[in-house]
Amino acid sequence: MTLRSDRSAWQDHTQLHQNRAPARAYLVGYQDEPAARSMAREASAQWRSLNGDWHFRFYEHPLDVPTGVAEHPHPDGAVITVPSLWQLQGYGRLQYTDEGYPFPIDPPLTVTANPTGVYQRTIHVDPDDLTGQVLLRFDGADSFLQVFLNGTEIGFSKGSRLTAEFDITAHLRPGANLLTALVHQFSDASYLEDQDMWWASGLFREVSLLVRPAARLDDVHTWTTFDAPPDQVPTDAILHVRARASSAVGKLGYRLLDPDGAEVATGHLAESADGLTLDVPVHAPAQWSAEEPHLYQLLLETHDGAGAVTEIVPVRIGFREVTISGGVLRLNGRYLALHGVNRHDHDDVTGRTVSLERMEQDVRLMKAHNINAVRTSHYPNDPRFYELCDVYGLYVLAETDLETHGFSYTDNLSRLAEDPEWRPAFVDRIERHVLAQRNHPSIVMWSLGNESGMGENFAAMYRRAKGLDPTRPVHYEEDRDAEVMDVVSTMYSRVQMMDELGRYPLGKPRILCEYAHAMGNGPGGLAEYQEVFDRHPSIQGHFVWEWIDHGIRTNSTDGSDGQVYWRYGGDFGDEPHNGNFCIDGLVLPDQTPSPGLREYAQVICPVVVEPAPDGGPSAGVRVRLRSRYGVRDTAGIDLEVRTLHDGETVATRTVPAPVLGPGEGAVVEVAPAPPSTGTATERFLTITVRHREATRYAAAGHPLGVYQVPLPPGPSTAPPAAQVRRGRLEIEDDGRGAVVRLAEQTWRFSRREGALVGLTDGGRDLLRRPPRVQLDRPTIDNHQVERDTLWAPRFWHLMRTHPRAFAIEREGETVRVRTTALHAPPAYELGVRVAADYLLGPDGACRIEIAGEPYGDYTGVVPMLGATLGVDPALTEVEYYGLGPGENYPDSRAAATIGRYRSTVDALNTPYVRPQDTGNRGGVRWLALTDKGGSGLWIGADNPVEAAVWPWSGPALETAAHQCDLEPEDVLTVTLADALLGLGSNSWGSEVLHSHRVWLRPFRLALTLIPMRPGGAPGQSAATSRRPAC
Repeated sequence: MTLRSDRSAWQDHTQLHQNRAPARAYLVGYQDEPAARSMAREASAQWRSLNGDWHFRFYEHPLDVPTGVAEHPHPDGAVITVPSLWQLQGYGRLQYTDEGYPFPIDPPLTVTANPTGVYQRTIHVDPDDLTGQVLLRFDGADSFLQVFLNGTEIGFSKGSRLTAEFDITAHLRPGANLLTALVHQFSDASYLEDQDMWWASGLFREVSLLVRPAARLDDVHTWTTFDAPPDQVPTDAILHVRARASSAVGKLGYRLLDPDGAEVATGHLAESADGLTLDVPVHAPAQWSAEEPHLYQLLLETHDGAGAVTEIVPVRIGFREVTISGGVLRLNGRYLALHGVNRHDHDDVTGRTVSLERMEQDVRLMKAHNINAVRTSHYPNDPRFYELCDVYGLYVLAETDLETHGFSYTDNLSRLAEDPEWRPAFVDRIERHVLAQRNHPSIVMWSLGNESGMGENFAAMYRRAKGLDPTRPVHYEEDRDAEVMDVVSTMYSRVQMMDELGRYPLGKPRILCEYAHAMGNGPGGLAEYQEVFDRHPSIQGHFVWEWIDHGIRTNSTDGSDGQVYWRYGGDFGDEPHNGNFCIDGLVLPDQTPSPGLREYAQVICPVVVEPAPDGGPSAGVRVRLRSRYGVRDTAGIDLEVRTLHDGETVATRTVPAPVLGPGEGAVVEVAPAPPSTGTATERFLTITVRHREATRYAAAGHPLGVYQVPLPPGPSTAPPAAQVRRGRLEIEDDGRGAVVRLAEQTWRFSRREGALVGLTDGGRDLLRRPPRVQLDRPTIDNHQVERDTLWAPRFWHLMRTHPRAFAIEREGETVRVRTTALHAPPAYELGVRVAADYLLGPDGACRIEIAGEPYGDYTGVVPMLGATLGVDPALTEVEYYGLGPGENYPDSRAAATIGRYRSTVDALNTPYVRPQDTGNRGGVRWLALTDKGGSGLWIGADNPVEAAVWPWSGPALETAAHQCDLEPEDVLTVTLADALLGLGSNSWGSEVLHSHRVWLRPFRLALTLIPMRPGGAPGQSAATSRRPAC
C-alpha cells in the first residue's frame, strides 16, 4: 500500500491563483460626466454591489463539504451578511495571537481540520450586460477563496487583503446565475499573514460586479513630476499617464480639471509601444500635501470605433513628487516629516469589516489630532481608505499583505524570506498592491511587510516594486541598515538610541516605523521622543503603535444593566493567545480618543509656543512661535490667550498668529505686562492654538495644542487668611483610641490601627478608610515587567501597615496625635518606617504629615510614594487646582496645564478595556470632593501632589479583567502621591525614562483635611493656606 498526500491548492504555496484577472488600478467607470465627477460608486451603472444576505453553510473540515456543493442552491441554509467575519456571525471561534501561528509550523501545511464556509447567492444579468466584460471583484477573503458560477469552477485566489477579480463573462447567462464562494480559514498563505490581529475568516470586505462595456479602459497609471531640482520647491509640473484599453476602443480622450472644476487641459492619449500615453505640462498647479491636499480630477473618456463615449473613468490627481536627495526625504522639494500612527482595519462590532463611515471617522480623528501619516499595518487597508487619505490629506506608508512573525518561535525568522520556493508568493503580494494603489497621491512610500526576517525574497520584492513604480521609496523594517531599501527603519528604539542614531546618520532617511506601544494607560515619554526627532533631520518619520484597540464589543449578562465591555485574546476560549496585547491603541475600541492620543496631538502640534526673553519692565508678555508645518503657512491660526490667577481665568483675548512660513519662528507679544500688585500667588498664561475657520475634519476654533507660560507673582497685598475659631477641641481617650470633638465635627483615632479612622461632620461619615502610606498601585500594562520581576516576587501587593506607637496630647488650642508604624510585605526585611503627625486646630482643619523612611536592601523602582484614604462614596463631585483637564502622569502631561477644573469621579477615570491605574492628575494643590449639594471634604497639599479618585479600590482595579468586573464600592479611594512612576511604553517598547522613575527613598507628604458645607468655597492656594469656610 502506498501512502499518498492530497496536496490541494490551498496547501500548495507554488499555486498562487487560478484564473484571477491580472492586477490593475482599482477603478470604476461611469456612464456620464456628472456621475464620474462624483466618484460615488453608487452613481455608476457599471458597479453593482453584491453585499447583503448570502446563504451560508459552515463546515469544520474540508472533507465535510459535500461533493457538488456549488451545483445547486441551498436555500435551506443559514443566511449570513456579506461582508463579515463568520466568527462574529456565530460560526467557528475567534483567536488572537500576536506572533505565534495557531497551527503547527510545517509549511506549507497548516491544519487538516480546516474550517470552511460556503457562500451562495443569485446574481441577475441582462443580455445587454454580456456585450462587454463582467468582472467579479472580491476586496477581501480570508484566507483561500475558490469561486464557482452555475456549478463551474471559475478559479481561486490567495492574499486575504488584496483585491481579487475574476472575468466571469463567458460563464454568465441572461437572468439568474448561481454564485458560490468557498472560503478556507487557513491555507499555505496563512504563513504570510501572521499580522498581530484576530484570526478570523470569511468574505470580510465588499463583493461587487463590474459590468464593463466592450470599449473600456482596462488599466491606468498616473504620476506627476516637477521641473525643479529635487531639493528646490518646484513651480511647473508634468502629468504622466499610461493606459491600457480593450481592442474595441477607438480613442481615449481626457480632460484635466483643477480643484475648482475648471478645465486645465484636454485632448487624447497617444498610441505608443507602451500603450496609450500622455505627458501634459501643467503650469503652476496647486500642489498636493497632507497640509493642503489639493486634488485635480482626470476624466478618461473611452470612445468606440464609431466615436461614441462608452465610459468615463475618473482618477484623482495630486501634483506631488517624492524624492530622496542628499539623504533627505522630500515632498515637492521640501523636507518631509511624518508624524504617524500604525493602523489596522478594526470595528469593535464587525472586526476587520469596516464601514466607510468608520474609516472616515478614523481619518477625521487623525487629522484633528495633528497626525499627518499612517502606516497600513500590516497589510493593505480597505481600498476606500486610500481615497480618504487623498481627500483629507494623510501621507501613507502603504504596506502589503505580508508577515511571517510566527517563525520567531523557531530559530530562523527569515526562513521563508530566504526560501526561493516562496519567492513568487512574496513578489506577487507587492506586485498586486502596487498595481492596485499606485495612482494615489497620498501614498508616499511602499512597505514590503513586517517582521519576516530578511532574505533574497525581499530584495526581489524591492526590485519588482521599483520596476512598477520608480517614483516612490521602498521601506522594510527588517533591512535595518537599508542595504537594499531606500530608507533606514527600526522599531521600538529607545530615546537614547534614537538620539545616537540621529547623531550618526547612514546617508538615508530614517523611519521609526513602530514606537511608543500604546497599550492600556500610555504611552509615556512622547515629549522626550519628539525632542530627539526634532533635533536630528535624518529622523524623518515616527509611527506610534497603534491606532485602535482591537476589542470586541460585548454586553455583560451578569447584571440587569447589560453593561458594555470589550473582549480580547483568551475571552473566546482561544488557546494559545496573547491576552490583551491587541488592546494597544490610541483610541478605544469604539473610537473614543484616549489620553495618549491627546498627548500625542500636543507633542506634534504644528505651532509650538515657547517662552521668550523678557522685553523689559514696560513690555507685554512675549512668546516665541515656531512653525512645524512643512508646506503651509500659519495664516488662519489664532492664539487664544487666557490669564490665570491661582487657576481662575481673569482675562481672555485672541491674538492672530503672525504669518510664518514652514519652519519659521517669531517672537510675539500676546498679553499686556502683568500688574505689579494683586492677591494671586500663582499666575499663568494659557495659550491655545486654534484653527480660525472650520476644516473638513473639525469645526471652527478647533484646538491644535495648548501651552502654558508662568508669570511672575505680584507682591500680595491681601492680609493672611484668618482662621475661624469654631470652639474648643474636646478629647475623649478610652485607652483603645481617642475621639476629638469640635462643634459638629468628630475625629476618631484608633490605637489598634494607629491612624485616623473616622471623620464625621454634622453626623455625616466623611472618612471611610484611614490615611495610609501607599507604595503600590494598580498595574498598568507598561509596568507588567516590573510587576513580574520586582514587585510580585517581593509581595509588594501584600504590603500592610503595622502600628508601633501612638500618642495624643493637647498643645494650646490644638490637639496633636503622633503615630509610628511599619509598612512592609511579609517574608522580607524591607519596607518603610512611617511617622504620622496629626494636628487638629480650632478652625476644624486637620493637618497631616506623613514621613516614610525606607529600610532593607531594596532600592529599585516603585509604583509610587504616597498615601491613600477612603471617603464617602456620595462625594462624586470633584474640583481641583492642578494639571488638567485630562488624565496626566509624570511622563505624559504635555497636554496638561495648571488650572481649576471641575469634574465627576466617573469622568476623571478612563475606562481602559483591561482595568488598570487611571485618572491621575498631577501638580494638585488642592482637591475638593463634595456631594451634589456642596457638602464634603477639602484636601490641600503643602507641595503639589499626584492625585486620583476611584470608585473602586486598588486591588479591585488590579484583579479586574474587564470593565464589567468592576462594581462601585461603598467608599471612594483617594490616592495622593509625593512621587509617581511614569508610564513608559514597556508593554512592548521603552521602559520608563530615568528622569521619570521613582526609587524607594525617604519621602514626606503634608496634607490638610477640612470638612466642607454648602457655600464653602475651596481654597485658592495651598501655598497661602487659604481654605474653605467650614
